[in-house]
Amino acid sequence: CTSLKDVELTATAATLGNNLFTGCTSLETLILPEGITHLGVYVISGTAVSEITVPASVKTISYETWGGYNGPFAGASNLKTITFAEGTTYIIEKICSSGHFESALETVHFPSTLTRIGNYTFQNCKKLKNVTIPETVTKIEERAFQWCESLDGTVVFPAALEQLGIYAYEGCIGIDGVRFARNETEGFTRTINNGAFQSCTSLK
Repeated sequence: CTSLKDVELTATAATLGNNLFTGCTSLETLILPEGITHLGVYVISGTAVSEITVPASVKTISYETWGGYNGPFAGASNLKTITFAEGTTYIIEKICSSGHFESALETVHFPSTLTRIGNYTFQNCKKLKNVTIPETVTKIEERAFQWCESLDGTVVFPAALEQLGIYAYEGCIGIDGVRFARNETEGFTRTINNGAFQSCTSLK
């Protein structure tokens, strides 16, 4: 549907299927209402959508294994900004991973309610550079930011962080510093797993 420009879904829409808007090259706006619970793989692949908000109601996704994991936003070659709505506590694993496709994602906005970032969430988002970990986050899971080569400067982890997963920041070649905040009652982060900063060649 190459002439389709704007889509606003009603609150009764619960599931978005695989490849739903794939190839809708003129699509610039997709509004997802609270109530959406599932996002299919490649849902906006090949569209002109540059930013999208993911409601807190989204609990499951579909993904494909092809050159790595590919989630709902893989192939969205113009998608630069994703906002996760307030009320979200868990960023679903693989939701933004882009194993086979070149990701355009640059900025992610997390809610103040967030406590956990799932496995492979932003894997291979090589242009991602604007990320602030909220003070409420307790777990960053396996390979969450693996190969996010444009992340730079110092990564600041909050005092609430309890666990940093294996290879969480592997291949983040732009990071030059890491700072762990101290929790006044629990001390520092309790678990930093294998390879968390493997191949971070700029880390000083």
